[in-house]
This record gives sequence, C-alpha cells and structure tokens, in this order.
Amino acid sequence: VAIWDAQTKFPIVVPVSREAMLSGLMRHGGGKAAASESDDADRHWKIDAIEDIQRKIQQKQDGGPGHGFVSSEDLSRMSAVDLEKLQHTLEGQLQQLKDEEDRDRMKSFNSSPLHSSPLRRSIASERDPSALFGSEVASRSALFPDDDDNDPYTLFGQEKDRGLHWDYTWSGSAGGPRDESQRYKIRHGTKDKVAEELGICWGQAALKWAQQKGAQTMQQSVLYTDQTPAAHIGEAPAGGRYLMGRYDVLATKVWTDFDRHWDFIKGTKPLFWVAHAAGINIGETRNASDFPDFSSQDNNNSAAGRLEENLFVEAMEHIIQNIAYAANDLKVEHFIFFPFGMGAFLRNLGLCDARFASTEVLQRLRRVMARAFIKVFATHLSSNTKFHLCLMFEDMEPQCNSDAFLRALADDSIEEVRKFRKRVLVHSEGDVLHLAHDLAGTSPNVMLVNGANRMLIGNHWFEGHAKRAIDENMHRRSWRMSATSYLLNNYGGRRELDPRRPDELARNVGAPGGRGGG
Repeated sequence: VAIWDAQTKFPIVVPVSREAMLSGLMRHGGGKAAASESDDADRHWKIDAIEDIQRKIQQKQDGGPGHGFVSSEDLSRMSAVDLEKLQHTLEGQLQQLKDEEDRDRMKSFNSSPLHSSPLRRSIASERDPSALFGSEVASRSALFPDDDDNDPYTLFGQEKDRGLHWDYTWSGSAGGPRDESQRYKIRHGTKDKVAEELGICWGQAALKWAQQKGAQTMQQSVLYTDQTPAAHIGEAPAGGRYLMGRYDVLATKVWTDFDRHWDFIKGTKPLFWVAHAAGINIGETRNASDFPDFSSQDNNNSAAGRLEENLFVEAMEHIIQNIAYAANDLKVEHFIFFPFGMGAFLRNLGLCDARFASTEVLQRLRRVMARAFIKVFATHLSSNTKFHLCLMFEDMEPQCNSDAFLRALADDSIEEVRKFRKRVLVHSEGDVLHLAHDLAGTSPNVMLVNGANRMLIGNHWFEGHAKRAIDENMHRRSWRMSATSYLLNNYGGRRELDPRRPDELARNVGAPGGRGGG
C-alpha cells in the first residue's frame, strides 16, 4: 500500500496482509458497498443515540412533550454530519440539566443537618433522630453531644479507622481524567480500537473476533440467570427493552488499559473478572423505570407513589446474594466493591416519593441498604475471599454513601459482621478498575463489580454524556471490556430499540462457548 507522506512529498510503501487490506477498506470506506454499509451503520447508531438523549432530556424536564425535539422521521432524512452536530448539541443540553440537578442537591445538602464535623452539632441536637434511624431508636438518649459517633447527623469519614483496615495510598487524590479533552480522546481512542480489533465499521455486526482472536476471552464469559419467582415479576424479566434480567449477573474477563488518572498503562495487563449486575432504578428521574414495582399509591396524593422500602431493600439484597454466588463459583480471592446502586438510581428519588426530597430521609435509606449489603457479604461470600471496599469522600454524594458503609461495618450487633471486618480493606478514594489491575498482578482470581445497564451493557460509553457513571467510564478505559460488551449486546446485529428476546443474552454468551443461562 502506498501512503503519501505530506512532509517529504514522496509515497511510502507499506506491506500489509490481504486480511488487513480488506479490513482497512471496510473501515475506511474502500469500495461503494463497504462505504454504503459503513454509512448506514453510522447513521443508525447516531439516530438511536439522539433519540435516547432526547428521552433523557424530556424526563428531566418534568416529562413534558419535548418541545424542539426532532422526530424519528426527520432524523432519518438528516445527513450523518448534521446528525453528529445535533447529537453534540443535545449532549450539551443534557449535561446542563445534570449540572443544575447537582447544584440543587448541594443546596439541599448544605441546608440539612448532616455534617462531617462537630461544628453543627448544636443544630443536629435539635432535630428528631428518627428521621435518620427510624422510630425504633427515637427513645434512646439519642444524640450524645460529646460523641460524634452517636450523632446520626454526623457523616462517618476517614478521620477514624473504626476497627477497619485502611489503604490510604490514594487518599486526598481524586481520580478521573485531567479534563474533558482527555476523556474525549480516550473515549474515541477506545472506540477506534474496538472497531479495529473486531474488524468492523462501528455499528456493524461482529463475529470473527469472538470466533478467532477473542475466542478464549468470550469462552470465559459466564451468565448467572436467576430463576426465582421474583425474577418473573413486573420489570424484572429479560426481554423487551431489557437484555439482562433484574437479578442476573454476567461475569466477563477483561483487563484495563488506563489507570485511575486515565493515563495509559504500560507493560503487562493481567486479566480479571468483572461482575456486571444492575442496580434497581427507583430514582434516576421522575419516571424511574423500576419505581412502580416497588411503590404503592400515596393516599394523600393520587398522582404520587410511596416507596415500599422493605420490598426494595429485599430486592437489592437478592442481587447482592447473586453477585456473591458468582464470586464463590469462580473461586474469587479478591473481591472489589463500591456503593452499588446508590448513585444515579437514588439521586432523584424525591421526585417519585416526596419524602425522599429530604436529605436526612434519603441518607437513612442509604444506611439501611449498606447494612443489608454488608450482612449479605458477611454471610454469603466465601470466608477465603478478601473484601476490598472503594470509598470516596471528596464530594457530597460519595461522602454520604461512604458514611452508610462505614456505619454498617462498625455495627457490633451482628456477630457475622464483626468477623467479616477482619477481611475487609477500605481503599480511600479507591478506583475499582485500577485496584483490580494491581491485584490481578498477584492473583488470577480477582473480581470487581460493575453497576451495569440492563438494556445495554456499558450503556452509551462511546458518547459524550454519562461522565460520572461507573459503567460507561470503565468501558472507556478498557477496549477488551468494550469489545466483549459490543458482542454480548449484539450491538451491530440489531437496531437498539428493537425488542430483545428473553434468552438473547444467554444465546450471545453461549454462542462463542461461554456459560449462558447457568
């Protein structure tokens, strides 16, 4: 192949194989058929992406009619260039709405009695502790003013070890890309790498990688399908818009290409397990998809719902039990966890149930969830497994989640939890992906948990929004994870909005030799 050198003005002859030549022609539009196929695939995924962003904007705008949105019919007539411009504009609008929500949450937090220091203890002592701990503790001599640990409005942080083992390696050093241009560069680089490895234009079906170079990785994929009665209720089953069932766990083997600062990792990249499981969405927007399954009608307001907390927490426990089962089945030695399901899926719960517009009431729910999670791990996770908990303290929401887990681990009332503490290591400002990379260098049996999207594993990691979501950001930092998810999602083999078959993921896992539906 002759490539024109812009500096020397002479052609450079580069030898390439026939397979690489054909792959390059397909990726770069060589030949009318390849170019047409590439254009069609590119347009299809851009239209799907735009429609998804418009839905999210509409949900955040009180579910209104979406004025100014472009219809599917009009989108189908737009050029690829115009689609890309529109997508970029909509991504900016969605990010503005998210930023506004963040400012409102911070305002609410600052006006609440929750605090991470004793400075506002006098305010907290005037409040009713039942808001945070429930009515069963309201009769205690309650807020012992000389002991922050007994003040329910104090957020536990890393100022005390509380009988836990800590790793402060990353403490005080927040992870993430230096700026959005770095995230953009890596996102597009990973997308190009996935297309190159799969030998496709983005948006096309890909089978050869699973059958050839990626065969061993795909054959190591394992799908744990829940068959309990709960798995068949409401929105729980796979099928329709869902690839995964509510209680299913998908384990895949991957490595990471970028560290916690999104810098490229040189040298050996050991493989480790990722357990993809989905949290229950009761509060991402006022139309949160799972809220109806865990709510009852509010007698005081027929248009509103009331979260049935016990049902919700039991369902989350069910998911955690299945994650622990997968870890035990795969003989995991190092298990890496984070505040699973306690981010976006709780963030706007107050829009669905007005009680949770209160920062204190929402924090009580976080603490109930964390206690339930820790109890499950203490009783279900193999005693040979080391438990690594990544907690963050830099921002308001992560600090609230960290408080919930630290309180759960400090609970001496449950014997199993007291014993479990001995094998827990808390990583301050821990990055689950970087930690998995480090641990996999010493053990072949490392697993981290990913808060996955049930409709599309990795969700739209290749787009510009979802800058804080763990699912998207982990995929952006690992081409192997992204390539595996591309195939298991059957991303290029169907339109994204087409209904799924109930056994589609099991088939996609089983086709290249993985364990599907176990």
